[in-house]
Amino acid sequence: MRELFEVKNVIGIITKGRNFNADDWPYPGSHNQYVTSYVISYGVQNGDERFYTGADNQITVFRGNSDRDTPVRHNFRDCSGPAMITARFIKIHPKTWHEWIAMRAKILIQY
Repeated sequence: MRELFEVKNVIGIITKGRNFNADDWPYPGSHNQYVTSYVISYGVQNGDERFYTGADNQITVFRGNSDRDTPVRHNFRDCSGPAMITARFIKIHPKTWHEWIAMRAKILIQY
């Protein structure tokens, strides 16, 4: 979950995979891990959480990453759902992944 600490206008999300190379602890070697698809939920206060849906009222499944380092950007205005959501928290729910669930995410805010 990503806590925004106050209500913000969210206009998109950028994701990347896990970029971590370890020589020793806890598992040596390269970690090529990333989420390949996900859905998001959001809310303003406890109990009002809902999923981002398209114009057809179906939960939108976002395409994730195809490698660990290339950023994938989703601007909500390019999706069939609302171009902007009002939220204090965002939850990312992985659906599919490569090797392990691992993600870096940036929430895009309208200023």
